[in-house]
Amino acid sequence: MHSDHIEHIGVIKEVSFNNIAVSVEEPCQCEGCSIAIVCMGKSENEADIINVPRPRGAERDSFRPGDRVKLEAAPGSKLKASLWAFILPTVILLAAVLLLQSYLPDLNGLLTAAIAAGAVAVYELILYLFRKDLAMSVNWQIRHC
Repeated sequence: MHSDHIEHIGVIKEVSFNNIAVSVEEPCQCEGCSIAIVCMGKSENEADIINVPRPRGAERDSFRPGDRVKLEAAPGSKLKASLWAFILPTVILLAAVLLLQSYLPDLNGLLTAAIAAGAVAVYELILYLFRKDLAMSVNWQIRHC
Protein backbone atom coordinates (compact mmCIF):
# COMPACT_ATOMS: atom_id res chain seq x y z
CA MET A 1 0.00 0.00 0.00
CA HIS A 2 1.61 3.31 -1.02
CA SER A 3 0.52 6.79 -0.08
CA ASP A 4 -1.51 7.59 -3.20
CA HIS A 5 -2.94 4.14 -3.91
CA ILE A 6 -4.74 1.83 -1.49
CA GLU A 7 -5.18 -1.81 -2.36
CA HIS A 8 -5.58 -5.14 -0.59
CA ILE A 9 -5.39 -8.74 -1.78
CA GLY A 10 -7.86 -11.10 -0.15
CA VAL A 11 -10.16 -14.07 -0.35
CA ILE A 12 -13.93 -13.86 -0.65
CA LYS A 13 -15.52 -15.26 2.49
CA GLU A 14 -19.17 -14.59 1.79
CA VAL A 15 -21.32 -13.35 -1.07
CA SER A 16 -24.72 -11.92 -0.22
CA PHE A 17 -27.33 -10.22 -2.36
CA ASN A 18 -25.75 -6.75 -2.09
CA ASN A 19 -22.28 -7.28 -0.60
CA ILE A 20 -19.13 -9.32 -0.90
CA ALA A 21 -17.16 -9.93 2.32
CA VAL A 22 -13.44 -10.13 1.60
CA SER A 23 -10.93 -11.37 4.19
CA VAL A 24 -7.69 -9.50 3.69
CA GLU A 25 -4.76 -11.93 3.45
CA GLU A 26 -2.00 -9.86 4.97
CA PRO A 27 -2.60 -7.86 8.14
CA CYS A 28 -3.80 -4.36 7.31
CA GLN A 29 -1.44 -1.56 8.24
CA CYS A 30 -4.31 0.70 9.24
CA GLU A 31 -2.32 2.71 11.77
CA GLY A 32 -0.66 4.85 9.10
CA CYS A 33 -3.47 4.80 6.56
CA SER A 34 -5.45 7.95 5.90
CA ILE A 35 -8.73 6.12 5.29
CA ALA A 36 -8.49 3.77 8.29
CA ILE A 37 -11.19 5.67 10.15
CA VAL A 38 -13.77 4.94 7.46
CA CYS A 39 -12.31 1.91 5.74
CA MET A 40 -12.85 -1.09 7.96
CA GLY A 41 -15.64 -0.07 10.32
CA LYS A 42 -14.60 -2.81 12.70
CA SER A 43 -13.67 -3.16 16.31
CA GLU A 44 -10.26 -4.33 17.52
CA ASN A 45 -11.16 -8.01 17.87
CA GLU A 46 -12.86 -8.51 14.49
CA ALA A 47 -10.95 -10.01 11.59
CA ASP A 48 -9.67 -7.83 8.73
CA ILE A 49 -12.79 -8.11 6.58
CA ILE A 50 -13.85 -5.49 4.06
CA ASN A 51 -17.43 -5.46 2.79
CA VAL A 52 -17.69 -4.42 -0.84
CA PRO A 53 -20.91 -3.73 -2.76
CA ARG A 54 -21.51 -6.36 -5.44
CA PRO A 55 -20.78 -5.08 -8.94
CA ARG A 56 -23.63 -4.61 -11.39
CA GLY A 57 -23.96 -6.24 -14.75
CA ALA A 58 -22.37 -9.35 -16.23
CA GLU A 59 -19.62 -9.74 -13.62
CA ARG A 60 -22.10 -9.70 -10.73
CA ASP A 61 -22.36 -13.50 -10.57
CA SER A 62 -18.68 -14.18 -11.25
CA PHE A 63 -17.63 -13.79 -7.58
CA ARG A 64 -17.74 -16.91 -5.39
CA PRO A 65 -16.51 -17.70 -1.86
CA GLY A 66 -12.85 -18.77 -1.99
CA ASP A 67 -11.95 -16.59 -4.99
CA ARG A 68 -8.79 -14.49 -4.66
CA VAL A 69 -9.51 -10.85 -5.40
CA LYS A 70 -7.83 -7.47 -5.39
CA LEU A 71 -9.56 -4.49 -3.76
CA GLU A 72 -8.64 -0.95 -4.76
CA ALA A 73 -9.99 2.13 -3.01
CA ALA A 74 -11.21 4.92 -5.26
CA PRO A 75 -9.00 8.03 -5.18
CA GLY A 76 -11.77 10.16 -3.70
CA SER A 77 -11.96 7.90 -0.64
CA LYS A 78 -8.71 9.30 0.79
CA LEU A 79 -9.98 12.85 0.44
CA LYS A 80 -13.31 11.95 2.05
CA ALA A 81 -11.55 10.18 4.93
CA SER A 82 -9.25 13.15 5.49
CA LEU A 83 -12.30 15.38 5.68
CA TRP A 84 -13.96 13.18 8.32
CA ALA A 85 -10.81 12.43 10.33
CA PHE A 86 -8.81 15.66 10.28
CA ILE A 87 -10.51 18.66 8.69
CA LEU A 88 -13.94 18.53 10.40
CA PRO A 89 -12.56 18.04 13.93
CA THR A 90 -10.22 20.98 13.40
CA VAL A 91 -13.07 23.15 12.14
CA ILE A 92 -15.23 22.13 15.11
CA LEU A 93 -12.44 22.95 17.56
CA LEU A 94 -11.72 26.35 16.03
CA ALA A 95 -15.40 27.22 15.68
CA ALA A 96 -16.09 26.31 19.31
CA VAL A 97 -13.18 28.44 20.57
CA LEU A 98 -14.13 31.42 18.40
CA LEU A 99 -17.82 31.23 19.32
CA LEU A 100 -17.10 30.89 23.02
CA GLN A 101 -14.64 33.79 22.94
CA SER A 102 -17.10 35.93 20.97
CA TYR A 103 -20.23 35.29 23.03
CA LEU A 104 -18.65 34.60 26.41
CA PRO A 105 -15.49 36.77 26.52
CA ASP A 106 -15.23 36.52 30.33
CA LEU A 107 -14.95 32.71 30.19
CA ASN A 108 -11.66 31.31 31.48
CA GLY A 109 -9.27 30.19 28.69
CA LEU A 110 -8.85 26.76 30.20
CA LEU A 111 -12.61 26.28 30.40
CA THR A 112 -12.94 27.45 26.78
CA ALA A 113 -10.35 24.88 25.70
CA ALA A 114 -12.09 22.15 27.70
CA ILE A 115 -15.50 22.92 26.17
CA ALA A 116 -14.00 23.00 22.66
CA ALA A 117 -12.24 19.67 23.29
CA GLY A 118 -15.55 18.30 24.54
CA ALA A 119 -17.22 19.37 21.29
CA VAL A 120 -14.57 17.45 19.34
CA ALA A 121 -15.03 14.45 21.64
CA VAL A 122 -18.77 14.43 20.92
CA TYR A 123 -17.98 14.56 17.18
CA GLU A 124 -15.54 11.63 17.54
CA LEU A 125 -18.17 9.64 19.45
CA ILE A 126 -20.68 10.22 16.66
CA LEU A 127 -18.04 9.19 14.14
CA TYR A 128 -17.40 6.02 16.13
CA LEU A 129 -21.09 5.17 16.38
CA PHE A 130 -21.53 5.50 12.61
CA ARG A 131 -18.24 3.78 11.68
CA LYS A 132 -19.94 0.89 9.85
CA ASP A 133 -21.96 3.30 7.70
CA LEU A 134 -18.81 5.29 7.00
CA ALA A 135 -16.96 2.10 6.06
CA MET A 136 -19.60 1.44 3.42
CA SER A 137 -18.96 4.91 1.98
CA VAL A 138 -15.49 3.88 0.77
CA ASN A 139 -15.75 3.06 -2.91
CA TRP A 140 -13.89 -0.21 -3.44
CA GLN A 141 -13.30 -1.71 -6.85
CA ILE A 142 -13.10 -5.52 -6.79
CA ARG A 143 -11.27 -7.61 -9.41
CA HIS A 144 -10.17 -11.22 -9.68
CA CYS A 145 -6.42 -11.83 -9.25
